[in-house]
Amino acid sequence: IVNDFGQPVAGTELAIRDCEPIPPDGYPTERSFRSVSSARQFESLNERESVPPEIKIRRTDAEGRFEFTGLPPDCRFRIDVRPPGYAPRSVWAATCPQGRKGLQGHPIHAGEIELTFVSPRDVPVLVLYGDSREPAHNVLVEGYQKEGSSLQTSGSDGHATLRLPPGEYKLRLLPAIGTPYLLSDSTLQVPESLPKEPTVVLLRPAAVVEVRVVDADTGQGLANVGLWSEKTIRRSPNSPEKPYREVHSFRSWEVATHIVHSERPRTNAEGVLRALFEPGKHRIGVGMGSFPEGYEVVERDG
Repeated sequence: IVNDFGQPVAGTELAIRDCEPIPPDGYPTERSFRSVSSARQFESLNERESVPPEIKIRRTDAEGRFEFTGLPPDCRFRIDVRPPGYAPRSVWAATCPQGRKGLQGHPIHAGEIELTFVSPRDVPVLVLYGDSREPAHNVLVEGYQKEGSSLQTSGSDGHATLRLPPGEYKLRLLPAIGTPYLLSDSTLQVPESLPKEPTVVLLRPAAVVEVRVVDADTGQGLANVGLWSEKTIRRSPNSPEKPYREVHSFRSWEVATHIVHSERPRTNAEGVLRALFEPGKHRIGVGMGSFPEGYEVVERDG
């Protein structure tokens, strides 16, 4: 493991995360990593509590070198690489002489591996609410690509600083839990020399929808009822779009616990729920995912 000046990076942690056997004839086309049935995967490697570190974790020495020994032959592995002070990366390696075909644009290393990590830049980002243009705080800001990633929660002034090497990245904003905003995706260009001013990004406002579910006879609110929304899917480029329903959800970030939530609202004791939607026209209904016993939905088409 070396940096962009050719200097070894000591103390780099490498951890095997997944392993799967490679079929004898390889793969005819590029496949995702999880292309073999789950019965053939060594997923227990991902369990920190049950797998001793000496089996799956290595650290580079003063010369930047590391070695995994005793691995099964004809397998491929996903390895997390985390050099101190650099953006982490995942790489793929195979214990077979030919290395097999790369997958989804990622090379598969075989035998000797040499990885170069470019020194990251401090990338200032300013997050604003898309409607008020006020600073957005407690937003998870993440820049990522296949070569590395960085994330930070925005402060009370809306500022966050990512540490990324030059390149083009996808940028994702996860709103703070309980706020009326939506997950927002964009791109981020990190140049060789950074401007002094931060990159300004906007958090998309949501349409806030309040739904009340009642007993058709008494008008009393019903608790713990789920909400669905209708989507469309196209099975092939030439096929027509077909509607389907799913439990309605939206994502948020809880900075206190560092948990990414997929919120699926249900009605409270008064029969009321509050949900976030993309602004626009939607077909929605109730009774999916959670349904009170002894009832049926009156408006089945939402």
